[in-house]
Amino acid sequence: MKYLRLKNLLIAVLAILTAHFTFAQNDASDYHLDETYPMRKNGKLWMNPEDAKVTVIGSNRSDVHIKVDRIEEVKGFSNRNRKFSIDVESRDGDIFFKERERNNSYVVGSVRLDYTVLVELPQGASLTVRSDDSDYTVTNVNGEIDMSMDDGDATLKSCNGSKFSFDFDDGDLTMDSGTGEIYARLDDGNAYIRNGSYTDVELKVDDGSIVLETDLSDDGTYRIMGDDARIELNVLSGGGEIVVDGDDTSVRASGEFRERESSEDRSVYSLAGGKAKVRIRTDDGRVRISNNSNKM
Repeated sequence: MKYLRLKNLLIAVLAILTAHFTFAQNDASDYHLDETYPMRKNGKLWMNPEDAKVTVIGSNRSDVHIKVDRIEEVKGFSNRNRKFSIDVESRDGDIFFKERERNNSYVVGSVRLDYTVLVELPQGASLTVRSDDSDYTVTNVNGEIDMSMDDGDATLKSCNGSKFSFDFDDGDLTMDSGTGEIYARLDDGNAYIRNGSYTDVELKVDDGSIVLETDLSDDGTYRIMGDDARIELNVLSGGGEIVVDGDDTSVRASGEFRERESSEDRSVYSLAGGKAKVRIRTDDGRVRISNNSNKM
């Protein structure tokens, strides 16, 4: 009797699964887009691709070229019944790139996804990103850049704008230039910010690393914070006062820094050549400061 009840239960479960899932031995879904759209030379691109490798390139062009290639292959059981699609809208000279939301879907098996996005836009444009797991390479985009991601990485090359904002969970940030304001919050990621000339800096990291190379401005604001973090500050030009606060934190200074104060939870250094104020706060971390200029 128990065997019959178990058998009937299994049959019922299989019937429910059959009703809610479609079986795909090798179900491939392709999506391709290759279009141009009008955009102001200092307009904004807003985009939210998920699980993509994204390349954004600024140039002297006066419009936006977007190329998307996405191939998804599902092997196993799936209830996916809504095709992938992207809406691209030009509004008042700005571009909005939006993945259309799909119904909740389930897969029992494996999914292979090959998803690339290429965007070519005016170099004076701004970029706003809201993504989970995408990786970005951004080159020669000189407007404001605002990126919020979970597990994605971002590499910025020759982006010489004056306002940057990053909010990452587990991703890494790499930059080779920049001026003006920069804000970055990373949980378990790393930030490598080089060859900068910033006047307003706020960087936060937990369980990661921050490497900042920048000129110091006399009227600038510089704040770097971390827990269990490794922090490196390399002053390219200028000078001022650097204060390091924290418990169980080791501090090393090289170059022309002069130690003015040292205790278990506070170290103060000065560097001739300016009046900037730099504040570094970390617990259980390591801090290194230097003024070895390698700016090209």
